Amino acid sequence: IHDSESLINSLKQLKIADIACGSGVFLIACIHVLKEYYDALDYSGTYKDIITQIYGVDIQKTPLKILSLLLMDISLLDSHELPRLNLFHVDTLLEFNNDITFDIIIGNPPYIGEKGHKELFSRYKHLKGYEGRMDLFYFFIYKGYDHLKKDGILTFITTNYFITADGAKGLRLFLKENTYFRRMINLDECKLFAEAKGMHNLIFSFGKRPIEEVSVLIVNENKVKDLERLLLIDYTVPQTGIYSETGNIVLYENTSYYTVVNKILSKSLQTLGLVVDINQGIVSGADKVTKSVISKKMSKETIDKYNIEDEDPIYVFENKTFESKFYKPFYKNSQITKYKLNLTSKKWILYVKNNDLEEPDIEYQHLIPFKTLLSNRREVKSGARDWYALQWGRDQTIFEGEKIVVPQRANSNIFGYTDEPFYSSADVYYLTKGPLKFLLGLLNSKLYYFWLFNRGKRKGKSLELYAKPLSQIPIPMMPQEAIEELTERILTGENVSRQIDTILYKYFELTDTEIMDVELLYNRGKYVK
Repeated sequence: IHDSESLINSLKQLKIADIACGSGVFLIACIHVLKEYYDALDYSGTYKDIITQIYGVDIQKTPLKILSLLLMDISLLDSHELPRLNLFHVDTLLEFNNDITFDIIIGNPPYIGEKGHKELFSRYKHLKGYEGRMDLFYFFIYKGYDHLKKDGILTFITTNYFITADGAKGLRLFLKENTYFRRMINLDECKLFAEAKGMHNLIFSFGKRPIEEVSVLIVNENKVKDLERLLLIDYTVPQTGIYSETGNIVLYENTSYYTVVNKILSKSLQTLGLVVDINQGIVSGADKVTKSVISKKMSKETIDKYNIEDEDPIYVFENKTFESKFYKPFYKNSQITKYKLNLTSKKWILYVKNNDLEEPDIEYQHLIPFKTLLSNRREVKSGARDWYALQWGRDQTIFEGEKIVVPQRANSNIFGYTDEPFYSSADVYYLTKGPLKFLLGLLNSKLYYFWLFNRGKRKGKSLELYAKPLSQIPIPMMPQEAIEELTERILTGENVSRQIDTILYKYFELTDTEIMDVELLYNRGKYVK
């Protein structure tokens, strides 16, 4: 009885908040859960009393009105009196009273990236935690922390990109130094919100009071049929164990993955960024005419004068339309395959840079109808580019010489090799210089898919092979000749990639169980669409 009374008193003192509550879905759920607890403890707590424990904050007025009506309806279920409503129509990040603290903060704060929303973010740049390329919900994490009691718990559902995003370095450091995660549920491809297509979510809880381990659940299903699934725990890991040596948060599907990753790190004293040059492909600034260009960026007089139509080439051509030494073969990232490239089809790019053209040149005359459009590019306005030059043509040698090329996003680790001219857009990255044949075998291996899936950057199951995650790939200090020889044989048509995998498993001293984990993950990745 004493324990029941103590629990009831504790429940009665709870203050629960959603600081971006909208119409209050989470708060209403909390009310019903509290009522169930009271009923189970034979305490006659009314909905009216429980509602006074609930706090909602939102910048939008209409959702708060809806929530107030819902709360009044709920209170009338067992009382004839209307409750006191703790609802605040304010900008949470700027105006909510910093002196109020809560035992539980729960919610689904807004996901809005800084890109494309500069004006919105200009209101908050002075706040604690601002960093370039961040998301608005990061501010709500900081704000939630400030409003959390010493023994309180914050639980949010957000996107999962912040655990590795470059624009969340400061946030991750803050979380590492100031909070203790209780639970992390990586939903990945699982869709909780039908309307949020392409969204990859994470549910996490943290508090200020120290706790040794984090409970982790990885949901691999595309849909959760029973919410009981979210109550399971795959494994626990020490607080420090969820942070990588680069400061990212890492959530593996299996605890055995930690051992494999540590074995790779222990025998790798350098990274890919120290071994090769990594460059992005070409940004022309205007590949071709589009409907948007016609409607928003070109005058009717210019369109009529030059008879400009949708799909007309500017820098990128389906076929050569005039003779020019500046035409270069232009390929799509889908033409990159493991080890080799599919060069059977190509477009052409007019590869012109500063000081390349004069007015009589046919290339110059081709670009004249688009001069106003091209002159509005940032680099031209700043004086860094001639108006006719590619926006970012890069160093031409990276496209002409020996190289490894990789699509910036792929379902598997796809690294292709060529010493033929290969020009592509910015959705392709180029690795030049260094021991390329050795690296080609290494990067295409099953073990390095395992690394990229677990320690690289991902969106859902897709690998994001940008410059930074590429540069951080660990490179072992091992003899290179055997892998170079096998890579040469693969490039001539032999199927000996399995031998490269075997060499790497032996070098990194993987057990049979660890090898099975690597192989199963790789085979699963091959069939992701």
